[in-house]
Amino acid sequence: MDIVCVTAPLYGEGRKWRMEDLAVQVGGAYFTDELGYDIRRVKEDMFGTAAYVRVTESQTIITGAGGKQDEIDRQIQKIRYLAEHTDYAFNQKRYQERLARFVSGIAYIDVGGRTEPELWERKIRAEDAVHAAPPPV
Repeated sequence: MDIVCVTAPLYGEGRKWRMEDLAVQVGGAYFTDELGYDIRRVKEDMFGTAAYVRVTESQTIITGAGGKQDEIDRQIQKIRYLAEHTDYAFNQKRYQERLARFVSGIAYIDVGGRTEPELWERKIRAEDAVHAAPPPV
């Protein structure tokens, strides 16, 4: 089993939320003393899965997260509910940011060509297409 340790993003309650969301996305568990998890009782099925993980000094990229879709949908609904039913505007904004982080994705576009000029032309066309597309809602 390959294991890597990284510094959790954000701070305070935001860090806890991000780690909980990440655990749901990969189908694992967030280990914390607050929830009563004892590291000695961790089982392999509590780790979650992903198709690809790349860790560098400044970022961690996870693709193909193996979370269960029904749990992911439940988490999205929970965060939406919290965002819509909080009275405090600051917390509402934090929940909206959390939701945006949870449902956002990244697209990769591979552009190739047989010659250098063909490659550059296709690259420019792909960049133009990306910038012409409307932002996601």
